[in-house]
Amino acid sequence: MAVQVMRHLCTCPEHGYSQPRRFGTSGYCNVPTDAGSIQVKKGDRDCSSAVCEAWELALKGTAYDLVE
Repeated sequence: MAVQVMRHLCTCPEHGYSQPRRFGTSGYCNVPTDAGSIQVKKGDRDCSSAVCEAWELALKGTAYDLVE
């Protein structure tokens, strides 16, 4: 699922590259994944915030979910 989220962040026109605005803005994109559709906040990311978000979403609800 992390790969599907990252692919979306890199190809969807709702997202771009920015360090100052790297945590997204308002609104969400529905991203289809093997585990079902998930919501990804619209807006820009930088390289590290995109990778972190992809893994946070992929691991949500698992034993490896670090965000409580």
